[in-house]
Amino acid sequence: MKITVPAFFLLACLQSCLLSCQPPTTETKTTIDGKIVEMEQDIPPVVEQAKKEAPVPDTYEDDEKIVPPAYRLPYNIFQPDKTLKLPKKLTEISGLSLSPDQQKLIAINDEQGIVFFINKVTGKIDKELKFKKRGDYEGIEAVDTSVYVVKSNGNILRITDTGKKKPEVKVFHTKLNSKYNVEGLAYDRSNRELLLACKGKPGEDEQLKGTRSIYKFDLREEELFNQPIYSISRKEIGNYLKKKNVAEELVDIFSSNFDSNSFGPSGIAIHPLTGEIYIISSVGKLLLILSDSGEIKFIEKLDPQIFMQPEGICFDTDGTMYISTEGKNKRGKIYRFYQN
Repeated sequence: MKITVPAFFLLACLQSCLLSCQPPTTETKTTIDGKIVEMEQDIPPVVEQAKKEAPVPDTYEDDEKIVPPAYRLPYNIFQPDKTLKLPKKLTEISGLSLSPDQQKLIAINDEQGIVFFINKVTGKIDKELKFKKRGDYEGIEAVDTSVYVVKSNGNILRITDTGKKKPEVKVFHTKLNSKYNVEGLAYDRSNRELLLACKGKPGEDEQLKGTRSIYKFDLREEELFNQPIYSISRKEIGNYLKKKNVAEELVDIFSSNFDSNSFGPSGIAIHPLTGEIYIISSVGKLLLILSDSGEIKFIEKLDPQIFMQPEGICFDTDGTMYISTEGKNKRGKIYRFYQN
């Protein structure tokens, strides 16, 4: 049987094949006799294939120029949400922490061997617990059912049976001494360690010169590590200030000397939700925040009209922050800051 295909059908098939074999085109415009006319321009197959195969770069030369978002302090440090005016007994309030049951604040007063249990709402003293004779007690921290107090010479006192009139006290002697001038004490719950913030001598190694050190005390081994876990140097602070848009006043503080007049930790605490380390300095009136790896994340100048002599800092379980300040011959105060 003979099949006859019309000529016009063969011609249409031939044209379709020719068009499909032509290289891709792109539209362009030109002017002919004063009129804009759209024209098609051939794109060589090799170029088109190269476009398809061109890799998408993972990084760019300007990646290092991208500035990460600025750290935002989750508290309005210049406007406390609540001010607790303390009794005259706490004119020289020093360390600050939550009580073992987390229902009250606990504090010590310079030179007195007494733990003061303070009402978080009224600021009144609910209880006084005498644990030792007079001494240079600086920091306080609750761990489980015990209370730890640190002296400026680095000795740590563990107070147990806090519900009794005469609690049991055990003293841990560390390698630190009064030259280190330990001022702050914090509890690292995740590692079961105490952090001791030194205002004075940073350590024996020459490389620690010009730094402020934080040592850790292992509660399992009941032993202080020989080397500081964190060291804060003037160079690190300077590098931070260069990268951030900070007040000139801060730059001036660290531009020349890193001495007792610029920065010396007076209180330390670990944020319960972020793990960040908050350090306050009475000298220089500063708040400094470290990551858990020791990187400086934030520095802020404190208002001296609010913080006459900030000596203690702690957090409630929900992130509420408390900072205590001595009254300088007036009543001491505790400021409460809710987390934003």
